[in-house]
Amino acid sequence: MYKLLNRDVSNKLTKQERYAVIIANRLIAYPGSDMRLHPSMDKFYIKCEPLKMFVVIDMHTSEVSIINHVYGYNVKLSKRALDMVVDNFVAETEKQRIAMEEEYTSNIQYSLRTVSNNIPRKIIENNASGER
Repeated sequence: MYKLLNRDVSNKLTKQERYAVIIANRLIAYPGSDMRLHPSMDKFYIKCEPLKMFVVIDMHTSEVSIINHVYGYNVKLSKRALDMVVDNFVAETEKQRIAMEEEYTSNIQYSLRTVSNNIPRKIIENNASGER
């Protein structure tokens, strides 16, 4: 995932790009990170409270801003480097979405089963035959 070497010399990442990609990808993978996006502004946000770090990925300016309470860096990224970070962000948020959806779906199925089991069959049979 973090292998950033390239066969084509003209396509190599700069040292600053390489570090920015590594930092962003590590924060994306960090269990305590909160990831959000602003679709209409093409911005991706990573907040890692345990490490006191905040990253903003801006698709319009092709920049990654890396901020904590001591320093802040803005690194201009090539299309390749930007795509690497954004693809990783999207993949991780998709994994989280699927896990959340499965968790809620399984809870809903259990709840519906419980609800249906709690309705006495006699009431269902009486309603089906038109009795009240």
